[in-house]
Amino acid sequence: MKKFSIYTVLVTLLMEKQFLKPHLIAVIGNQWSLRVNNVPISWHSNRGICEENYPEIASALWKDVGGLNSSPISATNSYHYATQVVKIARLGLIAEEINCMELIPAIKMFLREYIEPWLVGNFEKNGFFYDEKWGGIVSESADYGFCMYNNHHFTLGYFVFSIAVLAKFDVEWGMKFKGHAYALVASYISLEKNKEKSKYTKLRSFDPYKLHSLTNPLHDEHTRNSEIPSVSINAYYSASLLGMVYGDDHLVSVGSTLASFELEAVKTWWHVKEGGVYNGEFCNKNKMVGLCWEYKLWFTAAENKECRVDIQVLPIMPVDVVEWAAPSLARKEATDGWKGFVYALEALYDHKNALKKIRDLKGFHEGNSLSNMLWWVHNRIGKKNVCCRFKKEANDCWFCTYCC
Repeated sequence: MKKFSIYTVLVTLLMEKQFLKPHLIAVIGNQWSLRVNNVPISWHSNRGICEENYPEIASALWKDVGGLNSSPISATNSYHYATQVVKIARLGLIAEEINCMELIPAIKMFLREYIEPWLVGNFEKNGFFYDEKWGGIVSESADYGFCMYNNHHFTLGYFVFSIAVLAKFDVEWGMKFKGHAYALVASYISLEKNKEKSKYTKLRSFDPYKLHSLTNPLHDEHTRNSEIPSVSINAYYSASLLGMVYGDDHLVSVGSTLASFELEAVKTWWHVKEGGVYNGEFCNKNKMVGLCWEYKLWFTAAENKECRVDIQVLPIMPVDVVEWAAPSLARKEATDGWKGFVYALEALYDHKNALKKIRDLKGFHEGNSLSNMLWWVHNRIGKKNVCCRFKKEANDCWFCTYCC
């Protein structure tokens, strides 16, 4: 058996055939071994945060949580709504990590208030329902095409993350809505082993041949559009967290594996680098790909380089080119919300300057917050907590029940 990297094969075919993404070519062999580096799944930062930085993060947390009363979620679009709920869920995990536990009750209250209407079907201006034609959860409103499975794993991934966090903090609530949670995650991560029993399409958004997710799998004009791979990674990371909170090792493993494939795809197709799949003038002028279709690349105007970088960074999570984008930040149109993600990358190599810039920001992306940014920067310089409070009964596998 010959061992090889599937991405090495794809790149070789690409260079030979001059396609953005090559057509499949038959390869003779009786066994293929496909391996990827494991993505560590954890609730908190892997490095940890120095206790001397706790006070600054705690101060931001109190302000962010205190502002939830005066700034309720007003969005009705399922995607924007979900990103704002994730913002609250992240505040909860940050509070837990720096031992600011007195904020957890308020955060639980807000999460219950914002999540439950979508699960029980009494959100007045939108909602989820099961689509029998394609076998999945869709919204009543258009929501950027979510009703036709566009941004499907993006939106549901955000909801699954928030549900996992709330279930971690509130055991009783988690048990009550366990079936609802698995219905959402199964809509984009089902393995459909038992076709007669399964109600969901197999790996709906993930292409097992291209080895990354597709944003609009039903779009006829522009096929195989893939944007914001960082949000795809988050969707599978969130599925793993849900598995952790319910003690479902199978779901943890599947989510982690898919997140690993997404990371390999990002390094291959989205990172423009020497010796990669791109060359010539395109490689000289660009460092990051925005949207990746079957036969073209695009995202936003050429001068909006910060946006092209930022959509590959959001959301900032525990699982997760600045000089190229920096000149674009001087534009009047460059908002603080987008600048924050560029500074987050800068923190990887210049912690002090990035921290100063982040402290000066006046606003943040709808799914982001000052608390989350400070948490990110401080943990750059710094347990995997598997929640065992939800025990499966004998012969009761929730992953198999909902996702196989």
